[in-house]
Amino acid sequence: MEKLEKKYTIKSHDCDESGRLKMSMLISYMMDTMSHLLDPCIKIEHAGWVVVNYQFDINKLPKFDDQITIKIDLCYYNRFFAYIKFLVKDLQENELVTINSQWILFDLLSRRMIELDSAKVGISDAQKIAKLPHFDRIKVLAGQEDFQRSYRVMYSDLDVNHHLTNGRYFDWIVNTIPRDFLNSHSMVAASIQFRKEILYDQSAVVTLTWNADHSVSYHTIKRDEQILTVAKISWVSDK
Repeated sequence: MEKLEKKYTIKSHDCDESGRLKMSMLISYMMDTMSHLLDPCIKIEHAGWVVVNYQFDINKLPKFDDQITIKIDLCYYNRFFAYIKFLVKDLQENELVTINSQWILFDLLSRRMIELDSAKVGISDAQKIAKLPHFDRIKVLAGQEDFQRSYRVMYSDLDVNHHLTNGRYFDWIVNTIPRDFLNSHSMVAASIQFRKEILYDQSAVVTLTWNADHSVSYHTIKRDEQILTVAKISWVSDK
């Protein structure tokens, strides 16, 4: 099994106004760490890694000036999917965040999945299995939205795969939640499933639906009523 780790010091511009690391920036750190492991190994032209599922279990989000290490275990792959586990640790080796994720290798010209041949994508040390770990399907609460906001994909939102970068999805989602709530609550778990990419200049609507006690928020990102992304976030009060 291949392993990689990289150290980071949390910068002020990567934090929200409460001083906690933004989820979008945590994803950027993860992508940076992952790029050192997988990107140099790709032997296929016009190919890039695209995330399908994230599942975050959060003990504590790092804060401004914290020093962290992001470790990767490239655990499993099958014909089309790679399963990668990220660990975020502090200087004392305490586990702050655990992230399970599922990825595909994407042909950037045809916009189709590429079969994972370990000789071509550098994952020969990972275990090839027929069935990868399961990600629970996030329910969609259609017609029960408490709030929604519209966005359009700008040039600065794009990544090298020529679509909306996956960290920006979290920015869009978090921005549907009231400021007072965000400053008085902590995220303890989050799942996001990407069903269809969003391209340059496309518009999308992001929705927010609360459960009864506001401990869980459900979100969809959709265009013309087609659901592109779904997310579920669990919260606890800081009091």
